[in-house]
Amino acid sequence: MPLEVTDFNALRISLASPEQIRSWSYGEITKPETINYRTLKPEKDGLFCEKIFGPTKDFECYCGKYKRVRYKGIVCDKCGVEVTRSKVRRERMGHVDLASPVAHIWFVKGTPSRIGLLLDISPRLLERGLYFAQFIVTSINEEARQKALEELRQEMDQVTAEKEAEYGERIAAIEAAAAEEIARLEAQRKEKLAAVEAEFNKKAESLRQKAEALEQDIARMGDKPSTKKLALPGTGPSGDADFVIAERHQPVPKNASKRLQSQFQKRLKGLEKERNRKRIEMERALTAKTSQRREAATAELEPLRRAVMEDRESAQAQLQELLEDLSDIKDPVRDDQCTLLTEQKLRELSERYPNLLTAGMGAEAVLNILRRLDLEALALKLRGEIQNFSGQRRKKATKRLRVVEAFRKS
Repeated sequence: MPLEVTDFNALRISLASPEQIRSWSYGEITKPETINYRTLKPEKDGLFCEKIFGPTKDFECYCGKYKRVRYKGIVCDKCGVEVTRSKVRRERMGHVDLASPVAHIWFVKGTPSRIGLLLDISPRLLERGLYFAQFIVTSINEEARQKALEELRQEMDQVTAEKEAEYGERIAAIEAAAAEEIARLEAQRKEKLAAVEAEFNKKAESLRQKAEALEQDIARMGDKPSTKKLALPGTGPSGDADFVIAERHQPVPKNASKRLQSQFQKRLKGLEKERNRKRIEMERALTAKTSQRREAATAELEPLRRAVMEDRESAQAQLQELLEDLSDIKDPVRDDQCTLLTEQKLRELSERYPNLLTAGMGAEAVLNILRRLDLEALALKLRGEIQNFSGQRRKKATKRLRVVEAFRKS
């Protein structure tokens, strides 16, 4: 039964491997020219090269050394063209060795993007890497990253300690000066309070002695006329006046002793009241000075403490940013996640951590990742995601697994 060209159920189109293409090829094309504009013959090693694709005339080589069918199958030792029919040019193929890898549009721009599904990266981000807009991280030195993370944490603690030590001496000096001044004010307060107490004791003792002497005079004279003026002296021009019990040559009143005791207690209470007033005024004045000194110290310390906090937070923020940058960088194979970096960010990371990562641009970077890719392990991981997750993640894992299995079986 003859084979019908229209008798088929499906048609599969796929890209040939580089090895397969080389097995089909009759030679490498190294020039972009087609034909010579003067001789109108194909250029050697060009796109129409007779050495690669065959002669343009039946049984005639390029240079004309061999002509006619009797030389069929001979390869010209001068021009290298095989003597055969010209129709072989329709069948034979050549190849081009690319200077750098390229990404085929079928696998990049297809819907869905096969390379994007393999690497779990969106087509937009994939194109940024392929079109040399950003660098793609191709591998991570995990040991170097863990070491860098530990060094960053230690550096963060060290920076915090340095910032505190930088301002610590100035803060301690201000606090010590304030404490010394407050201690001096406290000593001054105690000294003045002691002076007030001593003054009170002195006046009270003098008053008591005068009252006792007057009491003795009253007791000695009894009902007789007084031989002298019996009076308790006053405390000064602005204080209490003299308390007269009996003028000279006048009889001493019977209740003189009682009146004397009453006046003594009254004046003693007056002295106590005066002492308390002085103590309160003194306490108030010294407390105000102490509070003023504390406020001055606080006002002087506040900018320093704020500066310590701001510098520490700024340094920690910078280190935290580096810490997050290191943590955000993923290995495309081990972590199954691609990371894109700007040129500036890559330069900063490379200068700070020379052996941390390798990155590249264009199809070469994608090729390096694909060479490291373990399709067996990736398929196993995706099957686990399909079993353990649901919704969008499961749907995505199913799409990726379909592409992975297709590459495995290709």
